[in-house]
Amino acid sequence: MRENLFEKLKDFVCENNDWVKREEIKLESDLREFGIDSIQMMMMIVFIEEEFGVTMEEDVMDKGIFTTFESVMDYVEKIEKENA
Repeated sequence: MRENLFEKLKDFVCENNDWVKREEIKLESDLREFGIDSIQMMMMIVFIEEEFGVTMEEDVMDKGIFTTFESVMDYVEKIEKENA
């Protein structure tokens, strides 16, 4: 699951920011380095919810949880475990 999520996140970033090179994206990369602003973060949240069938808390962006690709993945895995 984790690797699949990371690949999907890379797809999302590259599709929405055509200047990003896929191979530059690392787990520890800061989302802002790749053009992920608040609008794209909302789009990413909707993408994850639809792609993986999870529901995120409405205030997830306000909590400052999503800083790196790894932090997004950790959060999604936490939600999946809670809903299992």
